[in-house]
Amino acid sequence: MMTTLKAIIVSLMGFALIGQSLHAASAGYKLYSDRTEVRAYVDELVQKHKFNRAELLGIFRQAVPQQQVLEAISKPAEQELTWKEYRPIFLTESRISAGVEFWREYAEPLLQAQDRYGVPPEVIVAIIGVETRFGEYTGKHPVLDSLITLSFDGQSRRSFFKSELEEFLLLVRDERVDPFSIKGSYA
Repeated sequence: MMTTLKAIIVSLMGFALIGQSLHAASAGYKLYSDRTEVRAYVDELVQKHKFNRAELLGIFRQAVPQQQVLEAISKPAEQELTWKEYRPIFLTESRISAGVEFWREYAEPLLQAQDRYGVPPEVIVAIIGVETRFGEYTGKHPVLDSLITLSFDGQSRRSFFKSELEEFLLLVRDERVDPFSIKGSYA
């Protein structure tokens, strides 16, 4: 009974991988797991952090290139807007009130972060306010796919994104989180 169940599971996994390969081929891209530079990167992570090679290759096999991310990072708002244009977006009464409320609620962890990392609470609160509206917006892009796309298909800062991808993979492994479940910014 167990052998039959195992055979069925292995067959289903095989069909899933074939389906992903066909999807990739029909979409016009080569699976990341089949690319030489990705395999070298995986080997580096295996050696450096004792990742399971098969698991990492499985992750890269499922990754989907994010053309929207490549387009968005090629024209970030930071290069187009001046502070004069940004100011009214970020310095509103509602955002300031939300910042004060957030600071009050998280005063203790903010002080602990300051003691440990030397970053003042006001800087942390300001960054969280700008980047997430104090947790209200956490992004819409799949972080794993975005980081892989920027690391291996991006036009600039590939080494930076490979480093960020490495940290992300360590984080999801340590926290036992599905790497495909996390959404974030295109960058």
